Amino acid sequence: MNLLLALLFSAAAGSPAIDCGAPSDPACLESHARRLLAQGEARPAIALLKKERGGVAASRELTLLLAQAYLAEKNEFWALRTLSAFERAHPGDCEALSWMALTQTGQGAFDDARASLARAGCPESGPLRSRRHLLEALVAVTAGEAAAAREPYASALAEPLAFPEDARLAEHLAPLVTPGYEPPISGRIEAQAGYTSNALAGSPTDASGSGERVPSPMAQLHAQLRFGLPSFAFARPAVEGELRGLGYSEEDGRDFSYLLASASPGLSFGDGRVSAAYRFEALLIAGGDRYDEGPLWFSNAHRGEFEVSLPARMAAFGGAGRREFREAGRSRWEADLGVGGAWRLSSKAGLTAALTARRYAAMKPAYDAWGGSALLSADWRLPGGASLRFGLLASGDTYPDSAGYFDPEEARRELLLKASASGLVPVGGGARAGLTYEYSRRVGTARAYEFDDHRVLLKLAWSFDHDPGLPGETSPPRHVELDYGLEAREAAQESVREMLRQDEAMQRGSSCIER
Repeated sequence: MNLLLALLFSAAAGSPAIDCGAPSDPACLESHARRLLAQGEARPAIALLKKERGGVAASRELTLLLAQAYLAEKNEFWALRTLSAFERAHPGDCEALSWMALTQTGQGAFDDARASLARAGCPESGPLRSRRHLLEALVAVTAGEAAAAREPYASALAEPLAFPEDARLAEHLAPLVTPGYEPPISGRIEAQAGYTSNALAGSPTDASGSGERVPSPMAQLHAQLRFGLPSFAFARPAVEGELRGLGYSEEDGRDFSYLLASASPGLSFGDGRVSAAYRFEALLIAGGDRYDEGPLWFSNAHRGEFEVSLPARMAAFGGAGRREFREAGRSRWEADLGVGGAWRLSSKAGLTAALTARRYAAMKPAYDAWGGSALLSADWRLPGGASLRFGLLASGDTYPDSAGYFDPEEARRELLLKASASGLVPVGGGARAGLTYEYSRRVGTARAYEFDDHRVLLKLAWSFDHDPGLPGETSPPRHVELDYGLEAREAAQESVREMLRQDEAMQRGSSCIER
């Protein structure tokens, strides 16, 4: 019956018009099979290789190529039969048994996968030894036994080199095997350029426009870099640095350009579920004041911050400290607290949400404030690595002791609403490019501080991370890649807190830069 099905499958697939001589030249067969598989033509590759069963059975590379073709067609049964036949003729072959173990893991046959790896006669060192240990770790993780994966994973990392696909597997397994894992070096650079209908919107100087609008071309840059240091005792230290800059080219808007720099050394504890950090910020504005011409250092802050992971992919975070302003009356003590989470609703859709509350106690009572923000963001992954994101932000503040200061009669109260939409596509080298639209509107009792703003921005973003403890890559001649089915991973993903900083900092809704 199986023979009949194989004959029918071969007839349906058709045989490619390839002549490698009689008897067939193995090098010719291998070259054509690789070409067909690279073009995504698995069925013609199967038809080609099945005609030369004798040559395939004698060659590890041809056997692996045939198994690769079967797996591309989701035919695990014939892939395992092909690999088993080669292993019977070559007992203990490390590569064939590694391929068998991965296929069995995909079928949920974890005991069979472990038995295959136990029979594998892999070298005492080198990429094949690394592969066997990585597969042992993968079997354990897939079986829900992450703790059992730590020892083989550590053994795999002891090898300095791995095949390219195995190096990617080691990177993929790192956060699954090591709770709280973060790459020792990570960062993100994001550049945007476009147009705003109102450069006064969200100014860190809390500019009052009295209904005035200042349209202007604009550009902004955000760069972030994190270094994780070796663990000691029960804690892991890390240092983060960040720059945010925004500039307007229109003469009436240039004074509202600014640069924010921050540094944050901190510690994470245990498995990384709890972290604490000191954060310093300094804000430089382009415009001057009645005392000096710009640029001027407008404010600086010293804060303590924390974050605690919660169940259901949520986190609580907060901070408190002192912020000094050039205008002494605005200097204040501040505290904020928030909770948020990020969830994958499906392989394509994700949702991020957060709520925050804040309190400011300023030297001048008119700047005392209570406030809060709510953030909701949804993202969709599209074919080809493209993505869409839609966001909503609502932020409210009240200044209970400000009657007669901002407004002759009422205490200042305001509500900021912001909606955004962006689309990004990969452009190579880990970079992504796209278009962003943002609409912001603030209303309140102090009419001079109300605004609305439309912004359209072209965006270029690049994220990266690096772990020097992971193996380097080596690809020997005639290597046949083992497909682990790993999805491309985006490095240095934005946290909920980082999304809040980006949205609120640009629109004066948080303790990052405002009033």
